[in-house]
Amino acid sequence: MLYSAEFIVPAVFLFFAIMLVPRVRVWLRLKSLRFRKGGVFFMERGQGAATFRPIFEEAERAMEALGFEHCCTSTVTPLWTSEPPKQIMAFAHKQAMAFAIVLPPTIPNGKVPFEVHFQTLFDDGTVLSTVDGISLSIPAYPDWFKLEDPGVGDYIKQWEAHQNSCESRESNPMPATIENYMELERRFGSETIPNMEARGDLIHADEPFQWRLTSSKAWALSMQMIKGEQNMMAQAQTVAAPQTRFSGNALMAAEIAAYDRHQKAEEFFSSGSQGKIGRFILSAAAFVAAFTWLWSFENALLLLLVIFIHEIGHYLAMGLFGYKNRQVFFVPFLGAATMGAKDDATIMQRVWVLLGGPAPGLLLGVICMLLFFHTHNDFMLMLGAMFLVINYLNLLPITPFDGGKILDALFFDRFPRAQFFFFLGSIFILASCGLLLSEPILLFIAVIFSFGIKAKWRQGSLAKKAMAALPPKAGEAITKKVVFKTLQEDAVGNGPYSQRLRLANTLIKLLGAPKPTQLELVKGALIYVGVLILPLIIVLLFFLQNANIATP
Repeated sequence: MLYSAEFIVPAVFLFFAIMLVPRVRVWLRLKSLRFRKGGVFFMERGQGAATFRPIFEEAERAMEALGFEHCCTSTVTPLWTSEPPKQIMAFAHKQAMAFAIVLPPTIPNGKVPFEVHFQTLFDDGTVLSTVDGISLSIPAYPDWFKLEDPGVGDYIKQWEAHQNSCESRESNPMPATIENYMELERRFGSETIPNMEARGDLIHADEPFQWRLTSSKAWALSMQMIKGEQNMMAQAQTVAAPQTRFSGNALMAAEIAAYDRHQKAEEFFSSGSQGKIGRFILSAAAFVAAFTWLWSFENALLLLLVIFIHEIGHYLAMGLFGYKNRQVFFVPFLGAATMGAKDDATIMQRVWVLLGGPAPGLLLGVICMLLFFHTHNDFMLMLGAMFLVINYLNLLPITPFDGGKILDALFFDRFPRAQFFFFLGSIFILASCGLLLSEPILLFIAVIFSFGIKAKWRQGSLAKKAMAALPPKAGEAITKKVVFKTLQEDAVGNGPYSQRLRLANTLIKLLGAPKPTQLELVKGALIYVGVLILPLIIVLLFFLQNANIATP
């Protein structure tokens, strides 16, 4: 059995599918990326978003210590449409004939609240730009723009590396005047697209005045972008404390700016249909391969159908209530998930969306069972049983099932400690049922979720602190400040950025969700209990009726 084609083929396919998922995901994102000619808008000193002011004040102090002086402040339109216009501040070093381009960090490290690119123009028309740890994450620049990345994790050492590189060049640097800086920005914005198009990296997109990467270029860049993000994450975690101590307000502003940038990028990529379709097809194929490996191809397809109908119920319910960026994808060995976004979703909307998956599946299960009793078709029996078991299991008040999420929405989201013990109890129930029923999938789910016990406890502790610090009727800006201040004061503030980002996203959604009324809580609970016990009543009545018919 272990060496048969029935076992080996799906196992090999599953292995390669799982290995390729990260790269295919990035490739699809790069394929959906649109390029445009950039632009720059110069502003008066002190203008711009007030949220960035603490960052630029600290950056100006740091650059002046290196011999730079303020040159100009501007808003730059990036070449790729996934990013909104970004505010930057340029400084000039007259003696070294170099510019320091300062902006909020791509990935904050909790020690330096800004990112800096040192740039020098040369008389041969080239530009040397020295960055630190981000070069692999830059998808587009022209041939005359020479990028260097020493990866030192220190802006002072980065400046020293830039000076050494300038000294080794044969061409002569141009004066660091505002005119030369404006010409640099103009050239980069207007010449990058034609340059990349001439290299064969870009082709015209369907949208007017926009370009996209060729499929081959996007595939070649996908691994580079993955490595680039890994490098940035690693460097942010290992960067040494700088000689200059920066203010907590600036560091928090940098965290919020990076969070906002990440959210807007995710919203952009989530809205593209090409990525959703590709993710759905690849995940469905991996799902079928996984359950073919465990059971059989026929049973895997039936399971795919049952779970797909379940998820489509969630998907349609989300559409009914105005959720954005809806998408369905499968998870090998576990099931599937439907994602959507609506920050102001009410409790009742969340309950209906969660019930939108199990309810249609239970109805179809009942129909299949009725057809079986009329036709005695074994296929109807198996399909009906699968619909009923999977969808009723999802209704049970256990995390991570839909029933558990309904209880979270109705009660536990406002009581983090109680939510943790509910999470703990769910794992115990899943593990116990897995052992008693000899069901490996339930055990597998319990083991997977047990790895999150420590993180769930920390999340509950942080949520409790943030709730206590949040003033009544706080807006989005205040909520973000409270959340990131809470993270700063905790040990997680020095942890990996991916962990901070995930926690911040969870806490901001939790604290920003509309508060339910007592009537909504009662209605939601009654509807859930009704849907939970209705199938049991129907089954009981059905068996009683059959028992009466069978009695002479």
